[in-house]
Amino acid sequence: MGKFEELYESFIKRTTTRSPMEQLKKYNLNKEERELVTKAVNLLDKYNDLPKEEQDKIKEIGKKHNVTFTFNKKGKKMALTGINNKMVSTYLVPDTSDDFSALYKSQKFIKTATAYLLLPSGEFKKEPSIEE
Repeated sequence: MGKFEELYESFIKRTTTRSPMEQLKKYNLNKEERELVTKAVNLLDKYNDLPKEEQDKIKEIGKKHNVTFTFNKKGKKMALTGINNKMVSTYLVPDTSDDFSALYKSQKFIKTATAYLLLPSGEFKKEPSIEE
């Protein structure tokens, strides 16, 4: 196994062994908030199927904890894929429960989707790409 393969395998083990619930603790979200964000992450590209009240709660979480959420959008499909603040940034991996098909679907969707940021102010902003 080459160096790249070893690093990639190490990355996958580190990111997939921690559920979004564990990853979100470093942002000081309470259990209810972590459960809601985890639910949204696990929906993969069906974030828009989340009830409007829960989408609004996610905006409120961003305001309350001064965090930015990263979404990826392709057509009418949208997925919650990350969270960050001034100190740390986290790629949120679906809770795969040893089934890597959800992780694969998430990564495949992200490759071809456009990234948007949900700022703490509650506004969506297209994330600038390297080409822009």
